[in-house]
Amino acid sequence: MRTLIYTIALFCLLSGLCSFGASYYVDKNASGSNDGTSWTNAWRSFGDIDWSDLDPGDTIFISGGATSKVYAETLTVGKEGSAGQNIVIRTGQDEGHRGVVIIDGQDSLEHCILLENHVTIDGEVTGEIRMLCRGSRWAGIKATGAEGNVVRYVEITECGDGTAPGGFDHGIHFQGADGCEVAYCEIHHVYQDGYNAGGSVGTSFGNNKVHHNWIYHISDDAIGCRSGHDIYDNVIGEVYQHPNCGTGHPDGIQAQGNYTRVWGNEIYNCSTHGIFADPLNCGTAEHIRIWNNLVYRTDSDIHMQGIKVKQERGTNSVNHILVANNTVVDIGYLAIEIKCDVTSDVIVENNLVFNCRLSGQYGYVIGTLDNVGTIDYNCVSKGPSGGDKMMWNAVSMEYIDFVSNGHGQLNGQTGTPLFVSWDEMDRDQDGQNFRLSEDDTACVGNGVDLSQFFTTDKDGKTRTTWDIGCFALSGGNVDPPGNIHLDY
Repeated sequence: MRTLIYTIALFCLLSGLCSFGASYYVDKNASGSNDGTSWTNAWRSFGDIDWSDLDPGDTIFISGGATSKVYAETLTVGKEGSAGQNIVIRTGQDEGHRGVVIIDGQDSLEHCILLENHVTIDGEVTGEIRMLCRGSRWAGIKATGAEGNVVRYVEITECGDGTAPGGFDHGIHFQGADGCEVAYCEIHHVYQDGYNAGGSVGTSFGNNKVHHNWIYHISDDAIGCRSGHDIYDNVIGEVYQHPNCGTGHPDGIQAQGNYTRVWGNEIYNCSTHGIFADPLNCGTAEHIRIWNNLVYRTDSDIHMQGIKVKQERGTNSVNHILVANNTVVDIGYLAIEIKCDVTSDVIVENNLVFNCRLSGQYGYVIGTLDNVGTIDYNCVSKGPSGGDKMMWNAVSMEYIDFVSNGHGQLNGQTGTPLFVSWDEMDRDQDGQNFRLSEDDTACVGNGVDLSQFFTTDKDGKTRTTWDIGCFALSGGNVDPPGNIHLDY
């Protein structure tokens, strides 16, 4: 028992999600002394909070009433926590106070929440989102020089009007994110990016984490960041220039730095790329890994590309690239592209590319370099409407010529994969299940062992045999969800 207590305490300290400090309270309808010491004596507005009373590790509970309660003011945090001891701001957990906390910018306030460093915003009650930020003119949640911030179980919507300095009309804007996390949030109908972490830092994997979010109806990037990001298990869709919203280069994920890992995401209907890793001003960019993602399209008006790794200005080379075990289906243009001038240690393997290049002239797995690395063990299947051309060193060629010229795919597959269910660009998504059927022969068992990088599939099942694509037919004891997008 003592070991368990120590383990829980260590987790809390490292995550910043738990607190052993004092508790304070905010309730706009409280009738007591307004000193924040109990629900009766709660501070009656965010402006009443006496931040000098708080220490790192303390928690402020905000009343959401029995069902919901609206606070038409900005929550401006006036105190920093410390590393391992975040100040935590939570939806009330007690009966009568655990309804939805609604922070309403009324289309006039610049932000719903302004953060100091090492602050956690937590809207979770019994595993549900019970905090809503809406109607800010600029970013819904903003942190400048963001260090150690955590946002979880918060819905953010209708934020941004195009007037924010620098164009930062985002759902969440963490400028210079360092050791931050965004998880279990629903971000939608915002003017620019869903989550933006410009200037984010990290010289190792996992310095910042964005996971288990549902981000949709976004007019620029759903997720935009620089270095040191792990981006996993998110659902991203409907990312294009919506009416009355901003303009940009709408990608599902745009990661412009080093030490980027992207895995287990479901991404659909993005007007530019599903996943775009394009290191910018990095000198030598390193360590980009993209695996177990599902990228597809259901809207014929969206001319979407799949997965691209491309160096941008100020980056001279990109080393250690892995693009593996992704499933890319019904994409109009490029399914997978590596476009860098000088590159080393590149692996493009075990990807399932089906029914793509519906409206373009380019191929699937594309090498634009003399030394692009290893392209093999991928299933490249035309499907009923697609193509199978490849590209090497900027030269487009038929698949058979790509193989015969020794560019790759010596162990590749071209057979038609059998999914549990598939209907080309099914708009309602009720006919889609991209897991492999037991009758599949194109992908099951035809991949190469990549366990030095990862060992599970998109459902979290252990890969006992290496199948092609993001879903493994066999392995592990994890029960996969009954469907894909509609789980969220």
